[in-house]
Amino acid sequence: MSAISDRHSDNILLGSGHLFIDVLGAAGARTGERYLGDAAGATLAVESERVQVFSGSGPVARQLVNKVRSLTRRLSATLHDVSMENLALFVGAGDAVGSETDAAARVGDAAAEALTVRRGRWYQLGVSAARPAGVRAVRDATAAGKDAGHFDAGAAAAIVTTAAAAPSAANTVSRSYYAVDAANGRIYIRESGGATEAGKAAAAALPANGGTVYVHYTPVAEAARAQVATPATPQDVRAAVRYIEETATGRGRNLYAPLCSVAASGELALMSRETEQQIQIAAEILEPGDGKAALLIDEQAS
Repeated sequence: MSAISDRHSDNILLGSGHLFIDVLGAAGARTGERYLGDAAGATLAVESERVQVFSGSGPVARQLVNKVRSLTRRLSATLHDVSMENLALFVGAGDAVGSETDAAARVGDAAAEALTVRRGRWYQLGVSAARPAGVRAVRDATAAGKDAGHFDAGAAAAIVTTAAAAPSAANTVSRSYYAVDAANGRIYIRESGGATEAGKAAAAALPANGGTVYVHYTPVAEAARAQVATPATPQDVRAAVRYIEETATGRGRNLYAPLCSVAASGELALMSRETEQQIQIAAEILEPGDGKAALLIDEQAS
């Protein structure tokens, strides 16, 4: 071994650590750092573009100028934690996670929801301008429909052929015409059906395709649920990003970028049997101004 290497100790790192984001509020105010959760990996990339000027005289062009024209720094991360806050960052909703509850603007047994039906189609219940995704789930209806003989205690919704009328023996459509996904608040209109259930009175027939029926149901009462709703214009998320290293070997360093533009990067594998879902985000490191550094790298205490 040479004398030079004898006097030098290499810092060999196996990188690992924790990522935090502080989404900046009005006028760049810090709001507190949120841990981004377990990450499959993170990278710091630095890219530069150069301006080159070559001579125009002589048989061989000589390089006269080679100067860096632009410099880009980017922190990228692949996250295992598919939290609602991380999903909001990924789809361009900032880190804002709102809430919605099925306790408001319900349609229940007291009022019927009009439905234009086609055979072989699924229909989401409770869809409105205020609730475009519909209700989350429906529960057993009140006794009003159970007395008709076609709406048993285990049923979660009844289809009737008369507007603003409670289910009855005369207007209730046989459940052989449809199926209810109570857990998701959905109704399926079967391709065929109509055979009355054993021991029950004759049921009303389902109208032809394009006909209107009225669905009686009661949404499940629940606490507010988290919901990410993308804005009409994707948000320009400004944030500070911190990486605290925790190495398996070597002396680590912590990174801090006080001003970044954070956006989604890559794909979210909604259906895959080969890998878990992962969220990829990229933070373009910006100049904070006032002569402040865009990126700080601190050596950890020994």
